[in-house]
Amino acid sequence: MNTESKFNFMKGFDMKKNVFFVLLIVATFWLSFCENHATAKALDKEALLEAASNLMEAEVQYHQVRVKSEWEKIYGFQTAGYRKKIPIEEFIYTGGKKRPDWKEKIKERQSINLSGARFKPPTMKEMYTKIKKKPKYKIIGGEGGSFTGRASTYTYGEEVQISPDGKYGRVTMVVDVLWLWVEVWIQPLPMPEFWDFENGGWHVQLNRWDFLPISGMRKPPGPDIQYKTVPLREIIDYHLNKANKLYHAGKREEAMKEYLRAVELRPLQTYKKAPMDDPEVKAYLKNVVFQKIEEWNRYLRDRSIADSFAVSYDTWSKEKLAAKRAELEKIKKDFTK
Repeated sequence: MNTESKFNFMKGFDMKKNVFFVLLIVATFWLSFCENHATAKALDKEALLEAASNLMEAEVQYHQVRVKSEWEKIYGFQTAGYRKKIPIEEFIYTGGKKRPDWKEKIKERQSINLSGARFKPPTMKEMYTKIKKKPKYKIIGGEGGSFTGRASTYTYGEEVQISPDGKYGRVTMVVDVLWLWVEVWIQPLPMPEFWDFENGGWHVQLNRWDFLPISGMRKPPGPDIQYKTVPLREIIDYHLNKANKLYHAGKREEAMKEYLRAVELRPLQTYKKAPMDDPEVKAYLKNVVFQKIEEWNRYLRDRSIADSFAVSYDTWSKEKLAAKRAELEKIKKDFTK
């Protein structure tokens, strides 16, 4: 074998050796990936339903404290990592919606306003000045959008999504918004919220969001999650079944809590499934049902305003508005008779 042939032979051998080592590395990573996923045991159907019901309980509580602008409690729902990076003063200053890296993004963009000055992250003193009067939490708006809107009604979505290992969750709340601009219209706005299960409870993850698979758009941070879906109807039935068993076993206090957990998810559609002939149960559920009636009355007022501008695509006739008001009055009577 001449020198050139030996060189070609050794070159071919080196290429095969490199391919072998590449395949070996790929195989090692693949085995490690499989092992890690195998250790994250998937929840069975019953455990998944329990996780989804606990997530919805957290979602209900989180919604209630936001409506009341209870900032300390809202802050307490954030993940430990978020709270470690963002103090409560900064959280309130930003309206409780900013991702933990918002100041870094300002520095990266180095945005320039009309006067030519560069935007800078606020100082702690500036934050204290703004939050001194504890501003109202804004579920709609507060992020410098072009339109001003106010929420009329809040409705939990028909599905709850949980990761197979029970570590991540996603809940969508649909908010009917009355938009106030040059024209006025009302529109249902789906608002997804992401949750992490940590330290034995569910916490809101602001550093994750929905995205559209359009070229050039950033991918949300965090793991690629393949969710399992749990219908909200199943969660409601789950609580009702537990409540009925507890009620007939004489455990009234525990039963009423389960009835309440079911009714909070769909108040006007679910309350009749509780033993309404029991005055104590009726009184226990009255507040959450009447709050929803008040929401609906606000929606009907906003709907009348929006429809007068003839902008909304699904305008309500006077007869439809009157029928809904009559339905709400009938529900009220169920609690007063």
